[in-house]
Amino acid sequence: DCRTYKKQLGEPEHRKIMRIKMGRELTYDEVVHHIDGNPLNNKPSNLKVMSRREHTSLHLKEYWSKKRNEKK
Repeated sequence: DCRTYKKQLGEPEHRKIMRIKMGRELTYDEVVHHIDGNPLNNKPSNLKVMSRREHTSLHLKEYWSKKRNEKK
C-alpha cells in the first residue's frame, strides 16, 4: 500500500478538507491538487480544486519542463 495521505472513512483527507471548505461534494471530474507538490501538506491554502483534464495537463507540462532542463 503506497498511500501518501490519510483516509477518514474511506475519503482521502485532502478531498475531505476541500469538500468542507467549499461546502459541497466534489464531482467525479474534480481533483484536489497539492500546490507545493507535497501530498502530506493538506493545509487548505495548499489545496486547489481542478478538473481532471487541467490537473493532467499541469503535471505533463511540469514533466516535460523537467525533462528539457535535464538535457541542458
